[in-house]
Amino acid sequence: MMKRFLIISGCFFLLIGLFHDSLPLELVSGLWNMFNSDSRTTYFRVVPRESVDYTQVVLLGLGALLLAAGLLRRSSNGAANQ
Repeated sequence: MMKRFLIISGCFFLLIGLFHDSLPLELVSGLWNMFNSDSRTTYFRVVPRESVDYTQVVLLGLGALLLAAGLLRRSSNGAANQ
């Protein structure tokens, strides 16, 4: 159960980190506007930054760590059978 959670959450963070530049600047309000009839203007980042975007680096690093922890974690069911 925990192994599956780590793998899924790691993949989720990696996907958000990879597509960070094409997501709305305010992610929660951008998602809310997609499902709400009262639509406001959603702003996207169209020009890449010249400096390092630390949010993207943290998302990619956290996703990679969670994915590695999920893949390297031993199954508790296998240890109980031995």
